[in-house]
Amino acid sequence: MGLFHSGMNYWQKKSLSDRIHKQGRYAPTPAPDLPRPIPLVSTSPASGKSSKPKPMVKVPPIRQRSASIGRATKIPWPEKELLAKLLWEKPSTQIAAELGVSDTAIKKHCRQLGIAKPPRGYWAKLSAKS
Repeated sequence: MGLFHSGMNYWQKKSLSDRIHKQGRYAPTPAPDLPRPIPLVSTSPASGKSSKPKPMVKVPPIRQRSASIGRATKIPWPEKELLAKLLWEKPSTQIAAELGVSDTAIKKHCRQLGIAKPPRGYWAKLSAKS
């Protein structure tokens, strides 16, 4: 078992560490000689030109996503008007079960289309009235 074990709390480990350092029993091991990292930008000056150094490693350009390419939806969503009508007729959890998605997917789709959903507790209030 080493000096520090899992049963020791922070203060016990700190106290033991302080005592070891005071007594001089701890001699830090020197860091090994590691190879120097390869520079990504050349540091040598250009031949007679005063320009920025060129990168030594080619970095591929970042591809911008095209706005015209749309991803096909996995389910056929109802039209905006029909979905808005359904949201006020029954809870979104029931609509989600009929469409085969989650109620969060319904919420996100409504937000994307700008459809107003009933407020929280709307269906509980209706069931309490009847």
